[in-house]
Amino acid sequence: MKLSPHEVADLVIKAGFSKTTIVPGTNDSEAVVAVAVAFAESSADSESISRTTAPITSDPASVGQRDHGIFQLSGRWQYPKIQKAAGRWRDPATNVAIAYEIFKGAGRTFTSWSVFEKNTTTGVAPYEQYLPDARMGVSQPWPYVDEELLAMQKLQTALDNATTSLAKLSTSLADVATRLAAQEAKLAELIAKQAEIRKHFS
Repeated sequence: MKLSPHEVADLVIKAGFSKTTIVPGTNDSEAVVAVAVAFAESSADSESISRTTAPITSDPASVGQRDHGIFQLSGRWQYPKIQKAAGRWRDPATNVAIAYEIFKGAGRTFTSWSVFEKNTTTGVAPYEQYLPDARMGVSQPWPYVDEELLAMQKLQTALDNATTSLAKLSTSLADVATRLAAQEAKLAELIAKQAEIRKHFS
């Protein structure tokens, strides 16, 4: 699922990226750069998976490994963090939270993401093209809503309500059954008395 800059902004701010602290070497805040990095890495696609190949790495051991989700978390280098999060890298909030841990661990820098590195020829880093989008998103963030999760929550609420109603109905039926049993007992008692009276006058 692709998110908008506004949704990613809300997620990064909630994760801990500052709206006011400027990232060294840039003119933008941590939150703005984080949003731009997310778009440069995956187009803010929570389902994105990319494969590391020989032409883009000088490390043979990294060939074949996958990067995951919005911040393209490395399956090789970030495996412990992804494992700790129960493998929920597709969840945008979880993916951003892990990215924030990486960011903090690197001294509050984005050096762990290659898109933050400036091109030696142009002097421009890949993330920079997304700065206008990121600035707009951070200035007007709004919550990301997982429609599928929301639908499941509504279904669960409906099921809970149905279960409660069934429990109440079951209680009512049990009460009715108790009353019927009492009425039957009284009726049996009356029949027995009626039989005794008839016997007395016969």
